Amino acid sequence: MALTTFVSGQVLTAAQLNDSFAAVGGLRLIKTQTVGTAVSSVAVTGAFSSTYDNYLITLNGGTGSASAAIRLQLGASTTGYYGSLTFANATVGTASAAGTNNDTAVPFVGGMIAGNMAHVLCHVLGPNLAAYTKVVNAAYQNGDNYGTSQHEHRVATAYTDFTLIPSTGTLTGGTIRVYGYQNS
Repeated sequence: MALTTFVSGQVLTAAQLNDSFAAVGGLRLIKTQTVGTAVSSVAVTGAFSSTYDNYLITLNGGTGSASAAIRLQLGASTTGYYGSLTFANATVGTASAAGTNNDTAVPFVGGMIAGNMAHVLCHVLGPNLAAYTKVVNAAYQNGDNYGTSQHEHRVATAYTDFTLIPSTGTLTGGTIRVYGYQNS
């Protein structure tokens, strides 16, 4: 695909930006979804397809009703999640780790502090392939604990949807964005 030439100061549509960036690679916005009020989970449908192999998921804005981790579940799969979290408590400074063995979701893709902004930032590798899916470099926070997690979903199924689930409490507001990494 060739690069399109635009006039200086021209306002571009999302489609024009995506078409222009497709020629050089990078991230493409796939889906935006607003979180409701006091919800215990948020299902995001039509997020993954065969167009992209890898994705970036973000959630920002909005608030949590409690200090909690935010979990990610692929499709309706409630088994086969393995991985680890390395973190430290900001007030104590002591490093710690936690592992997951056949959990019901990826347990550490983001977090929230009661009354403050909730967040998710994670990379999802191969969710639409009939192979194990990796969830890597997830930015975790729960209260004063901050860290990074790496996980694998050991179910060889292709997924199009995911759900974000607070480990306790509810989410209100905020925006979930799903980006596809352009295959080159």
